[in-house]
Amino acid sequence: MTSQQSRLPPVVYAVLLTTLFVFMAHNLALSALQDFAKHVVGNESSLGLSFGVFAMSAVIFRLLSGKILGKVNDALVLTAGALLLVLSFGAYYVVMQEHLLYSVRALHGLGWAFTTVALATVLARAAPPSRMGFVMGVFAATNYVTMIVFPSVGSSLVTSLTDEAFRSLFIYTILLSILVLPCSMLVWYRTRGPTLFGLGSRGGLISRPALKPTLSAFLMCLGFGAVLSYTPTIAVMHGSDNPGLFISVLAAGQLVAAAIGGPLSDRRGYSALATLGCLMTSVGLVIAAIGTDMLTYVVSAAIFGLGLGLATVTLNALAALAVPQSEKPHAMATLSAGFDGGITIGAFSVPILLGFGLTTAGALLVSAVLVMSALANHSPIRSLETHARSVAPEQYQVPSA
Repeated sequence: MTSQQSRLPPVVYAVLLTTLFVFMAHNLALSALQDFAKHVVGNESSLGLSFGVFAMSAVIFRLLSGKILGKVNDALVLTAGALLLVLSFGAYYVVMQEHLLYSVRALHGLGWAFTTVALATVLARAAPPSRMGFVMGVFAATNYVTMIVFPSVGSSLVTSLTDEAFRSLFIYTILLSILVLPCSMLVWYRTRGPTLFGLGSRGGLISRPALKPTLSAFLMCLGFGAVLSYTPTIAVMHGSDNPGLFISVLAAGQLVAAAIGGPLSDRRGYSALATLGCLMTSVGLVIAAIGTDMLTYVVSAAIFGLGLGLATVTLNALAALAVPQSEKPHAMATLSAGFDGGITIGAFSVPILLGFGLTTAGALLVSAVLVMSALANHSPIRSLETHARSVAPEQYQVPSA
C-alpha cells in the first residue's frame, strides 16, 4: 500500500475533535458521579448499583445503535447522543432524590452509547486498514488524555460533598457537552458522500465475527467495572483520600499503551498484544487487592491502565478489520456492548460478593481470576486476525514513507 492510500481522510480529524469534548465531559464527572450517588443515597451499596444501571443501559442501547447506524447517517446518531448527554447532565443538576437518580443514570447510558458507537463507526469506516491500529490508538488516547486530568479535577470540585458543589460540577459538564453539537455537525459535513453512507445494513443486532474479540473485551472489563464502581473504596484501602488519583494514573498507563500499542499492532499484529493487555489488567487487579499503601495504589493503577489500554486499542482495531464496510456498525456496536457488558456485570458483582461475606479485596481477586480467563481466547482471536489479513493482504502493508 502506498503512502497516499494510507493517508487519513479529514473526517478522522473531525471525529477526534468531537471525541475530545465528549470525553472531557464524561471524565470530569467519572469518579465524582460515584461520590454523587453515595451523597444522594447515603450508603456504599449505591456505588455498584449506580454504575451498574449506567453500564446496563449503555449495553442495551449500544446493540440497538448498531442497527440504527446501518440505516441512518452516523452524524445524526452522534448528534442525538450529544443531546441526550446534555439532557442527562442537566437532570443530574436538579435530581437529589434516590428514586430519580437511577433513571437519570439510565438516560446517561443511552446518550453515552449512541455517541461513542457513532464515533467508533465513522472511524472504522474511514480509516485505511493499514493504519487502523494507529487510528484506534489515537481515538483511545483522546479519552486517556482527558482521564489523566479531569477525574481528579472533578473529585476536587466536590470535596465538600454538598448539593452546591455537585451542581457546580454539572454546570461544567453541561457546557462541555453542548460543545459536542457543533463538532457533530462538522462530522456530518465531512460524511455526506457515498463512501460512508448509503451502504445499507447486513445482519441483526450482533456481528458474529466480532464476537471473538468481544469475549476478550467482556472478560477484561469485568475487572474494570469492579474498579470503576468501587474506586472510592480502593482509595481508602490504600490510605488515599483522592479516588480521582487512581483514575488519573490508570489513564496515564492507558495513554502510554495507546501511543505504543496502536502503531505497533499495525506492524506486529493485534491478537498477541490484546492477550498481553488482558494479562496485565489481571495483575493490576491483584496488586490493587493486596496492596495497602500509596505505592501499591499507584503501581496497581499504572499496570491496570497499561493492560486495559493495550487490549482496548487492539480489540477495537481487530473488530473493525474483521468485517466489510456494511457490517462495521454492527461490529463496533457488538464490541462496545461487550466492553460495557463486562463493566456492568463487574459493577453489580462486587456488592453481590460483599453480600456473601467477601471483602472488597476478595471481590477484586475474584475479578482478577475472571480477567485472567481471557487468555484462553487468544487462539480464536488470532485465527480471526489471520483470516482478515488473508482476504486482502496488500491493504495491511504499512508504508515506510
